[in-house]
Amino acid sequence: MDQTGHHNLAWELLGSRKFKRSFGTWKSLLREINKNDPQKIILSAEAFSRLENDGILRLRKILSDFEVFIVLYARRQDKKIQSHWSEGIKSPTTLKKNDTFLNWIREYNYQYRNSDYYELYHRWKNVFGKNVLIRVLEKEQLQGTLFQDFMLTIGENNPRQYETPKDKNVSPGTKVLIMMQAYKNVLKDKSNSKTMAHLFAEINNFADLQGWNQQKLNLATREIFDRIMSHYEESNRKLALEYFNREQLFFEPFEESATNLSINDFPSNELIKLNAHLIQNINFKETTSDNVASWFKKNELFQKSRKLLNR
Repeated sequence: MDQTGHHNLAWELLGSRKFKRSFGTWKSLLREINKNDPQKIILSAEAFSRLENDGILRLRKILSDFEVFIVLYARRQDKKIQSHWSEGIKSPTTLKKNDTFLNWIREYNYQYRNSDYYELYHRWKNVFGKNVLIRVLEKEQLQGTLFQDFMLTIGENNPRQYETPKDKNVSPGTKVLIMMQAYKNVLKDKSNSKTMAHLFAEINNFADLQGWNQQKLNLATREIFDRIMSHYEESNRKLALEYFNREQLFFEPFEESATNLSINDFPSNELIKLNAHLIQNINFKETTSDNVASWFKKNELFQKSRKLLNR
């Protein structure tokens, strides 16, 4: 499935332009399953949550020879929505310039797709019935790690026998995202997506060395939290009553954001160290074979980044 993982299978059902036949299809997957005859098959991709009723019916038809269980993890909506914004910032090709979290969430009226878990649950339950299983993504509600909880949910009685895979999709710290956004603002129109991805990777490497990623992402003030949760409070309660026979879906208390940072809050010495790291570690030859042009791009990066210093 290449680097797209199982998303490509969901994209095929969605008819998405992201779908690439060369990355694998449902037909090729079924051939592989029939050839190897595994006891269990796990397919995991957030893109499956975007399927509407017709896509879910197609999925059931494709997997009609198998007993299928759907595992849905519910994450508190303010955290889920912040994670979506973070993904947009990390991507060199998405989000508009200066699209801060506050501006972005206002544009979406403090909501985001597939965050109504009651509706999402019933969308899948209407097709797969009681085989739709719900887990709540909170530390106190998980059975061990997320991986261990998932393995127990699908019937593996001893998940500790498996090595827990490294999470490759952790949101960077707040400072990292703000810095990525600042560079996107000054360089997005000057560099291609491959170069920007390399740039962001080096920003993240520098952040690891500086401990920036230890600061968990939290940009939601009490007002933002209340506005987001007001859209989902009733549906969360209905799902908790119907599935768990309780009034409350989430138990973790809201923690007020302590990081209302902007690029102007960065000390100049941090910016200088970051720029030195980027100039030393980024090789722009991937975008040009001309050494002079490669040097110019490095110099252009330095000159552009001086705008961040001379604010």
